[in-house]
Amino acid sequence: MDDDKLSPPSAVAGQSLPCLIYTHGYGKSKKVQTFSTAAFNNRSYLKSIPEMRGKVVRAAGQGWLLLRDERSEVEDPDNYSFTLLNPYTLKSIHLPALNFHDEGLSAVQCALTSPPSDEVDSNCCFLFLFFKGWAFSCPIRADSGCGCWVSRRIELDGKAPRIYHPVTLNGVVYGTASFTQSRREYLVCFQVVSDNDGSSSSIAIRPLPHIEMPRQSILQIGLYKTGFYTVESCGSIYEVHVGTRHYNGVHAVRVLELDLDRGQWVKVKCLGDRAFLLADYGSTWCPATGTVKGNCVYFFEPDCLHEAVVCHSLSDCSSTFLPCPKLLNPRTYWPVWVAPPQLNKFVPPLSLMFLDLKLINYNTRLRLNKLPLHIIELISEHMHLFDYWNFRRTCKLIQSATVIPQWRMNNSLPLLMVFEDDGGLCRVMDPCRDDSPSFVLQFSQHLFDINFSKNGWLLITDESSLQYYNPFTRERGYLPDAPSFMSIGFSSYPTCPSCLTVSIDNFYSDEVTINFLQFGDKEWNSWCFDSNDGGEFNPGVCSPVYYAGGFYILDEDTANLGVFELVDGDPDWTVYHNRPPIRAGRIHSSYLVVCGEELISVFIGKNGSWVQVFKLNNTNKKKKKMKWVRVKDLGNHILFISHVSCYSVVTRESNMRNRIYLPWLKDNHIVFYSLKTEKYHVDGSDDYCNDFFFTKQPFRCCWM
Repeated sequence: MDDDKLSPPSAVAGQSLPCLIYTHGYGKSKKVQTFSTAAFNNRSYLKSIPEMRGKVVRAAGQGWLLLRDERSEVEDPDNYSFTLLNPYTLKSIHLPALNFHDEGLSAVQCALTSPPSDEVDSNCCFLFLFFKGWAFSCPIRADSGCGCWVSRRIELDGKAPRIYHPVTLNGVVYGTASFTQSRREYLVCFQVVSDNDGSSSSIAIRPLPHIEMPRQSILQIGLYKTGFYTVESCGSIYEVHVGTRHYNGVHAVRVLELDLDRGQWVKVKCLGDRAFLLADYGSTWCPATGTVKGNCVYFFEPDCLHEAVVCHSLSDCSSTFLPCPKLLNPRTYWPVWVAPPQLNKFVPPLSLMFLDLKLINYNTRLRLNKLPLHIIELISEHMHLFDYWNFRRTCKLIQSATVIPQWRMNNSLPLLMVFEDDGGLCRVMDPCRDDSPSFVLQFSQHLFDINFSKNGWLLITDESSLQYYNPFTRERGYLPDAPSFMSIGFSSYPTCPSCLTVSIDNFYSDEVTINFLQFGDKEWNSWCFDSNDGGEFNPGVCSPVYYAGGFYILDEDTANLGVFELVDGDPDWTVYHNRPPIRAGRIHSSYLVVCGEELISVFIGKNGSWVQVFKLNNTNKKKKKMKWVRVKDLGNHILFISHVSCYSVVTRESNMRNRIYLPWLKDNHIVFYSLKTEKYHVDGSDDYCNDFFFTKQPFRCCWM
């Protein structure tokens, strides 16, 4: 951090990138701000700007900030004092006092119809403020300063909704009207209209109930919560959904574009050379630069606004964690983005090549050996592994044009399957090989999610069913429609008559539901217990592990161990209050894995700053005195962990022992943690790191 007391005349002088602003302290103590650009180079600037001291900062859009003066409200609680500030020029515009009382003032939403201009002949712009059930507008003119506030009561469907995430499109403000009781949300537009003589103005409200906000667009099982953001970019309105697992990072990101003419939301797969920068109080965008990647969405790690920024790539559906700037203290208001107005005027070209395909009719039959070699290579790259072998057997030309499949050096090690898009196009990565991964053809035409993996089988959910699938044999089967769940697992092969499938859900925090299905059952059996009644338990999202006749589950908050069993056909649930002696602080993720005859737990700390491993001493299971023992050496075992599958493998290769392979990538290579060096290493290179910053984490992947 560069300790700078604002020597230049600008808060972010010379910066052409969007800027991230943190305000430290509360009330009168809010005297210092931290500025950091979107370069994400871990550099920040500590400043004390007089115009921002003691102010609550919100992003107003168009390159301006809205500042609310808390000090003046103490002296005059019936009047709110606001100021517009351009952090790039330090020009400020003081607004007239707003006589209004609202207990939810901290949640005020704001939007500018256009940037305030210094030109006398320019039209005035309007600042909109939104409170629960109320909209306020104030004209801002270059020649005569600010006008008076105009208010309008918002009443839609007989209710007074809150307006969230307002954005400006062609001088019209669009916001999301949220109704708490009905949970309905739809788009509303606001515009200032003047009387015929221009002597007075009012706020026109036009509800668009046919344009409902697409709140159910993410099909992912086990999502703890979803964040919604609205962005205006290049003359269009976008809705961005960020789905997360509880304390386990990002799981899914969806981008939708609004077709105003049809009143429909259309899914977007590519943003071109643009990047979206999301925040709760003001989102923006910018063209791709050397440090800001195009076709990416940047947002803060949920529940950790001051620790990490997540860069999610729409190209390969992976998330890269970037460090937030080092802050003066944790007592910090919500960070806001502000972008120079000239950035929003730039329309970047799409970095895509669109091919016009034409249907060609041939009088003669097309033969494979007549295809150009580059077409044969292109076809082979997108084939299923077994189809690829058969494809090479068709003729000598194809055999010579394709690469010979390489046999694995160690067939006992699982493969990392990384699904890069919603259609199921998959990369298979081998921890034994340093060469580029092979590709397999998509095995699902629908949006799907991977819920569990074991013994070569995948348990997946698509838009209409829960099914098990073997990608190697292509055998597929269907399970009865399942209730909602956060995690799921089965005891053996899903085609085995003794297989037991168990799912866990705690949608309601005070109640945990365990659903179980025995082989051949036509419907699920449900069993509920009160998590606060003598056995407080909050199951995590990582899959349960079948061990010693029961399903073992870790408590996400306390790391206590829960065991579900069927005793003579009846469900039995036991919680062992035996928290491992893990480090203090937040746990990023935790896993259970069967290692030989023992049960192993792996805990990863905040931002991957530490890793600890324990084994369960279950000699006193009946007395509920099972104890976790710290493990610092795995011997000749290797662990492979992810939230849907965990494996333990014995290896004879001394250089691979004592490793924990993670579902993280760096430079297209797998990342593993060494208990010997206590560092993260990149497979096939000498690169290492102390945390998971700048590593990619695919949101749909598993070990098989």
